[in-house]
Amino acid sequence: MLLVFAQQDSPRLRYVLSEIVGRRLGLAWELVGDVKAFEASSSRHKLNYSPEPIPGSVWISPGGLLTVGASAEPTCRVLNGMTVLYPGPGDLGFDPLSMAFWSLSRMEEYGTVSRDSYGRFAAASSLFYRSGCLEEPVLDASLALLYEALGLTAPAAFCVQPSIDIDIAYQFKGRGVGRAAGAAIKQLQYTKRRIKALLGGPDPHDPQTTVLPTLKAHPPTRVFLLANKRPNTFNKQVRRQFKPFQQAVKDMAQTGLLGLHPSVQKRRAESRWAEEKAWIEQTGERELSHSRQHYIHLSFPNTYRQLIQLGIQHDYSMGYPETPGFRAGTAHPFAWYDLEKEETTELILHPFCLMDVTCKGYQKLSAEGSIELGQLLKSRVRDTGGEFGFIFHNESLSDSGPWKGWRRVFESWAHDG
Repeated sequence: MLLVFAQQDSPRLRYVLSEIVGRRLGLAWELVGDVKAFEASSSRHKLNYSPEPIPGSVWISPGGLLTVGASAEPTCRVLNGMTVLYPGPGDLGFDPLSMAFWSLSRMEEYGTVSRDSYGRFAAASSLFYRSGCLEEPVLDASLALLYEALGLTAPAAFCVQPSIDIDIAYQFKGRGVGRAAGAAIKQLQYTKRRIKALLGGPDPHDPQTTVLPTLKAHPPTRVFLLANKRPNTFNKQVRRQFKPFQQAVKDMAQTGLLGLHPSVQKRRAESRWAEEKAWIEQTGERELSHSRQHYIHLSFPNTYRQLIQLGIQHDYSMGYPETPGFRAGTAHPFAWYDLEKEETTELILHPFCLMDVTCKGYQKLSAEGSIELGQLLKSRVRDTGGEFGFIFHNESLSDSGPWKGWRRVFESWAHDG
């Protein structure tokens, strides 16, 4: 057990201790406010979280963020080659508890902040990006220093968490006449393959040949399905009435690995997401408890509150679409803290650090360059523990067209060696 002395109790402090001690270490902790009782305790592991040192304990001087309502802006500093936040006096030279709360609560994403053309918090606006450390799980590395000082050993917790998004289930099939004709005119280079597919031949992006074999070969893989009722600029899924699509949904649901990919909505998001979730559940005959936002479209705190209302228990949207890296400074799953309500929720967030479209579309990397980047990020996650989470799509798994040669990228990223 870890005994913690603090002059002031707060929901923020308890949240951080639950995450960095309870969840990560599987260790019980006790918070006390009586300094004499703390000094008299024979507990082997003692943490003093106060402005003054106490003999026989690890001292961290509070950075001022763990009081309810506090918004102390973080200062970023490099200590012994490691980027940390909230530097100050104490045995470590910084406050890892305030750093953990600031990182995990996503405090920097609340309020009036810079957004991209899709209305998303831009990676370039993040402190970790501006400090040049976004591609490192800096929170995990900083917490390793705390555990070492306390004489605690974090259990080996590295794993690979592949995931697949299905934004459009088929390249050619499953569209109405008007939409199919428009696509044919815009994509004349695919005319022969389109005709062959529409006459009963295989479709390159078919989930039955791209996604389902992957789920069987790599059991941890999760798949997230867009199920919008009507296509528009952002949500372009095929028709629900298309029988092969319905069968694919049933087959994927039976694996137990299917999740919701909520459509991008400007209005009535919760009701439309509820309808999409209900359709998938009815079609697949399985309840959904996992999700990832389409376009990684997150808005704090509304998105996560709406997902909780829908019964979602795990979300996989914690990453950036335009650049690789660790949005919350961590590769470990963590509970979402509702900053406005100042309360811990039961929604668990699973970070991802890499995506096929990020590499090919945004970073202009080749397949080989993407493999190398994946190996680098994977090695960093392995060093500090957590989930090496990444995203592919059914079209990139097809190994065809512009995605020719990218199946080997998935295999490299998914390999846990």
